[in-house]
Amino acid sequence: MRELDSSIGSASLVIYDAAKVTLTPASDGIIVDARSAIPSLAVFEASQTVQPENVNLVLTEIDASVRADLPSAFIHEFDAWVARGGETSSVPRPPRTPGPRVTQGEIEHHIANFWKTNLSNVSPSGGQASQTLARIYKKIDISFSTESAHGELIGGILLAEGIAVSAFGAWLSADHSDAAGLLRVCELIDHWARLRLDLALPNSDGAGTR
Repeated sequence: MRELDSSIGSASLVIYDAAKVTLTPASDGIIVDARSAIPSLAVFEASQTVQPENVNLVLTEIDASVRADLPSAFIHEFDAWVARGGETSSVPRPPRTPGPRVTQGEIEHHIANFWKTNLSNVSPSGGQASQTLARIYKKIDISFSTESAHGELIGGILLAEGIAVSAFGAWLSADHSDAAGLLRVCELIDHWARLRLDLALPNSDGAGTR
């Protein structure tokens, strides 16, 4: 996630899906600001003015500090994705016959059934109620939207002032906008969230407590 404000010459990006780093020119140097991308999950934060020749050194220090604050399993999967080239693509899935298209109300029902007591703050958003916002594990805000031009079912993780629509390189988009497609998106988001929160992952046979 990257942003550029040409009016003031600032640039920002989210690193490790965890911290937003912003560089802004100032009369006495460059302001380097680092803030947690998820307010409820603290990571290294700092704001300082540095000389241009020292920016790379400061960014290296921020990078190391943010990494140190993240669970080792999360960093391991993030680094593995980078080692694969950092590409973002759909998760390979065998062709299947789609089921009935889920409505926004059904999305709310399905995510409540998936996360059970670990889901809160569920609320529809948008003029046509085409987006549902919720919080999982009392820490991470997520979204499910069908407001694209073709009505695809897309999940998201709210980071800083934006929404991440991929996790470790996998698009959070359903192959079909039905219950099975929604379930797969929930699984991708849940996997990301559990690693980020340092929670045990469900067993390979599907057992495990959410």
